[in-house]
Amino acid sequence: AKELNQWQQLSEFAQKVEHYSLLVDCLWKVSDWHTLKDRVLSRVQMEDTPKVMMVQGYLHLHEGQVIEGDQCINHGIQRALHKWWQLPDIAERSHLPLLSLFQQLVELQESTRVLLELGMVQQQQQHHSYSELKDILETWRLRTPHFW
Repeated sequence: AKELNQWQQLSEFAQKVEHYSLLVDCLWKVSDWHTLKDRVLSRVQMEDTPKVMMVQGYLHLHEGQVIEGDQCINHGIQRALHKWWQLPDIAERSHLPLLSLFQQLVELQESTRVLLELGMVQQQQQHHSYSELKDILETWRLRTPHFW
């Protein structure tokens, strides 16, 4: 079901069998932030894995808490780096999920930077951040997808 992107059906299954790590994956994919925050993350004690920190960052950004989201994302990047150093030196298939997670964390971090810069521009009514925003958006435009 993951390969077919049937996240709604998979989330219903995860709720029935109480598989909370799968439920976290499903709920952030279908953007069910209310259920994720109130019913899942509050009840479940999960370790601070990079993926959980990324989901918490998304949740904070969805609620408009940009600074808290940025902290979660930075913490997730640090956790991912720690996991990276535990992998073997020879690149194998085991590196691919972590590389994909790094890509998501970097894009989320860039989104957070854009939100912070836009917030500063709105507060100060200045255009000093235009060049940094332009650089980030240009990077996004030039980034090509990689098919592993």
